[in-house]
Amino acid sequence: MKDIVKILKKIQSRIEVDLYIRELSKKLDI
Repeated sequence: MKDIVKILKKIQSRIEVDLYIRELSKKLDI
């Protein structure tokens, strides 16, 4: 069960990073 939580947190953080990069690229017109 703990392993599943760790995996979900990793996935969530990756998604957040991806969204953050998308927002940055929109602002910078990359």
